[in-house]
Amino acid sequence: MSIHFAPIKSECFNNLMEHFAKKAKAPTASLLLQMLFRVRYSEPSMHNGVDLEPGQLLLGLDEISEKAGISRETTRRILKKLEVLEVITKQTTPQGQIISFCRISNYIMMRAETDKEATAMYPPQNHK
Repeated sequence: MSIHFAPIKSECFNNLMEHFAKKAKAPTASLLLQMLFRVRYSEPSMHNGVDLEPGQLLLGLDEISEKAGISRETTRRILKKLEVLEVITKQTTPQGQIISFCRISNYIMMRAETDKEATAMYPPQNHK
């Protein structure tokens, strides 16, 4: 299992949250974070016998609902709204739902972006 770190782009994340009613923001943020933690963001991989491409994750509704701390029905409603907003697409398989983020790069910083941002925040010091 590979461990990876992909910072979330707060501006796009926060802009997306504006499409949800005030009472739906906390459950939506919780679910989105759980999904972004699990999404493939660079190389393709196999998960439970399913080939996943970058921007995809295999989702079990019970597991993700529990991790996000929300009901299965709330999870379904949020996923439907994310589909309507064209943030994700869903495909059902016997192993679970394959969720594809339509523009994953809107929500996750890629390695080049994080390197560039780190250099801007912490420029190299000239030691004399």
